[in-house]
Amino acid sequence: MKNYLICCLASLVGAVTLPAQAPKLTFTHLSNDQGLSNSTIEAIFQDSQGFIWFATRDGLNRYDGSEIITYRNNPADTTSLSDSYIRCICEDQQHNLWVGTINGLNRLNRTKNNFTRFRLDLFNSATGTFTSYLHSAAAGLSGNAITVIGEDRQGNLWLGTKNDGLYLFDPLQKTFTPFAHSDKDPGSLGNNMVRTLLVDKKGRLWCGTINGGLNLYNPSARSFSHYENEPGNSSSLSQRTISALFEDNQGNLWIGTHRGGINIYSPGKEKFNLYRQESSPNSLSYSDVKTFCEDDGGNIWVGTDGGGLDLFQRDKHTFQHYRYDPSTTTASGPTPY
Repeated sequence: MKNYLICCLASLVGAVTLPAQAPKLTFTHLSNDQGLSNSTIEAIFQDSQGFIWFATRDGLNRYDGSEIITYRNNPADTTSLSDSYIRCICEDQQHNLWVGTINGLNRLNRTKNNFTRFRLDLFNSATGTFTSYLHSAAAGLSGNAITVIGEDRQGNLWLGTKNDGLYLFDPLQKTFTPFAHSDKDPGSLGNNMVRTLLVDKKGRLWCGTINGGLNLYNPSARSFSHYENEPGNSSSLSQRTISALFEDNQGNLWIGTHRGGINIYSPGKEKFNLYRQESSPNSLSYSDVKTFCEDDGGNIWVGTDGGGLDLFQRDKHTFQHYRYDPSTTTASGPTPY
C-alpha cells in the first residue's frame, strides 16, 4: 500500500517559479475532479495501513494513491458517521481510527466498514494541574486566541494565534519572540491569522495562514519563504488559505486548503525536471511527446503529437519550436516560430 502511494505520487510533479530567496517547490493537486467530497480541508492523517485520510466539511475521505472513498452521515443509519462535517482524525495504539465531527466522536470498525458513535461529556481530572501563561505586557501576547501549537527539536513551542501572528516560546527562559506580518518586510510572516503548523522530520517549521499562503521558516535569517497560488502556474499552490498540514511516512508534505483541495509536495521528485506545455511561449510546444533524440552536436530534438518539432536549449532550459508550413518551407528546413 505504502509503495503504491509513492509510485502514484511520483507521476504527479510539475515546475514552479518562486522568489529567489525561497527554495523551489512544486505541488501536485487533488480536487473534486479526483474524488474529494469537499474542497475545504480541516485535517489530514495517515493511518497504520498507509491510507491518507482527509477531514472535509462534507465527508471523510480515504485515499489509497489512486482512488478516494468518501464516508458521510446517513440519518437513517446509526452506524454511519455522526456528522459529515469532519474536524480531526487520529489513531490509537491499537490502530483504531478515531474521527471527530462537529456532532460527536466516531470510531471506525474496519471489518464492517462502519462506525461506532460516542457522545461523552468532557471530564476534568481532579488531580491534574496546569501552568498557565496569561496575557501580560512582559510576555507581549495580545490576548488573541491560540489556534495551534507546535514543538520544534529544541523543545521550543510555536504558538499560532487567530489574529496576532506567531510566537516562539522558550520554556527554559520563559520568553516569547513574536513573528508578525509586515507589508514593508517581504521576509515576514505572510499573514497574522495562523491556521496550522508543522515541524517536519528535518526540523523545518511550516506555517499555514489565512490569505497568506504557506510559510517556511528560515532560522538563520529569522525570516519566512512564501508559497502562494500563482495564476497560470499549474504547479503552484491551489489556494492562498492553508488550513491543514501533514507529513506522511515517506516525507511527502500534504497541504490542505480552504476551497482549494489538497496540494502535495514530494521532495524526492526534485531529482527530475519536468518539461511540459505552459503559458510561456518558450515552454514545450505540446505535452504529448512521441520521440526525442540527441544529434552529433549535442542538441536534443523533441517530437510532439500536435505541437511540431522542438529544439531544447540546454543553457536556458527553454525550447525553440518548428512546425511544418507549406508556404514557408525551404530546402534548408522548416522555419522556427
